[in-house]
Amino acid sequence: SVESRPALEGRIETSPGRWMPLEVFVGEDFAKLRVGRFFPQRGAWPPPPGTFLVERNGGFFLPGDLGSRYRVELPGGERVEATLSGVAYDPGQAQSSIEGVVYAYVTPQTLSAWGYAPNGTRILIRTKAGSQAEAIAQASASVLESMGIRVGSVDASDHPKHPHQFQIDSVLTLLGAIALVSLLICAVLVANLV
Repeated sequence: SVESRPALEGRIETSPGRWMPLEVFVGEDFAKLRVGRFFPQRGAWPPPPGTFLVERNGGFFLPGDLGSRYRVELPGGERVEATLSGVAYDPGQAQSSIEGVVYAYVTPQTLSAWGYAPNGTRILIRTKAGSQAEAIAQASASVLESMGIRVGSVDASDHPKHPHQFQIDSVLTLLGAIALVSLLICAVLVANLV
């Protein structure tokens, strides 16, 4: 499956004078997401033009509820007013509360309403299990470049991982070590009591 999903970085005003980083993802057709899927939690789906969805963990930073208006600063420095119309769950994103970034989802019509045209796009490709994702990504990039399309970067993994997989693995290893030490201490205590 192949899908175009432009992304842009900006800022969102979470309270007067307090701005946070914002990553905005543009979905062409919210009803037919095939790659990098995210799911509705509450509110509008898809977001009406001029509005946005927030990843559910990003609500931690936004004091209002559905219908609240926020100032958004786009990459060129332009500022627009946007209404929060819904909450989405994106299992592929790192948590906003850990990353310190709010993730938003909009339609191309919203970008047009904001007067913003993305400079380029992202192409998401999902391959079958066991395929060589890195090789497919590099081949796709070569085809695009042969057509005169500049490829900024290629990010591929044959074994996709959660953005915080290293931290999760570290905590699980630590918990396993604590459990082993606890077992050894209990064994010594039982041996000494018997």
